[in-house]
Amino acid sequence: MSAPVYGAVKATSQMSRARDEAKDAASAVLKTRGARKGLDASAVADALRLFDLNKAYGPAKGISRSERWHRAEALGLDPDPAVLTLIQATDADACVWDATSTSDLL
Repeated sequence: MSAPVYGAVKATSQMSRARDEAKDAASAVLKTRGARKGLDASAVADALRLFDLNKAYGPAKGISRSERWHRAEALGLDPDPAVLTLIQATDADACVWDATSTSDLL
């Protein structure tokens, strides 16, 4: 009986850690480059990709980044406001899954 509980705690801990890493990455981009101006394109892309790949916020396929961010907020998952600011500042609302075509995978 205790094994499933341990597994659930471990999974929750991993999701929490992944969410914190995504928040830290997005916050670091905004702190070092400032919101909306002077953003380093590769750092922004990395922060947004981390948000896309973070399963703690739910599925990313078929939903825009801003919709996913707002859904996560409504569900109490505490997404980093810096990520939403990056999305709005860069007009990069398509998630990595929707922006990637099958030819990119070959």
